[in-house]
Amino acid sequence: MKESGKYIRQRRKKLLRGLFLVIICITCGIMYVNRHSPDTVIDVSEPAVEAETEADITPSPQMTDARDIGPQLIDINRAGVAELMTLNGIGEKKAMSIVEFRTKNGLFASIEDIMKVPGIKEGTFSKIRDMIKV
Repeated sequence: MKESGKYIRQRRKKLLRGLFLVIICITCGIMYVNRHSPDTVIDVSEPAVEAETEADITPSPQMTDARDIGPQLIDINRAGVAELMTLNGIGEKKAMSIVEFRTKNGLFASIEDIMKVPGIKEGTFSKIRDMIKV
């Protein structure tokens, strides 16, 4: 028994609709997995060490109570473009200049060295001085 042309078109339409939904789901999944910007810097120099029990955990200077969390200083030697853009007066261009300068000239020895980056002068430095570290 032959299937009518109308029936075949309906099946093809349903199949294409299903395929389209699968493609959308895969794309959304990939976007979800890649939600971090590519210039995010992740420090992998020290391997993670798991403690045996909660008693084995000793608070380090970096560990703070949730009530004590204040503004976090941004390490200008490790920060990516996105993190640098959170500083007052630093847009995408200046953030990219900082990363490019750091790549060409090495790490900053002091926070004042950031003024060696083209486009960052005393005015910009005074805005970000209390928000950065090396």
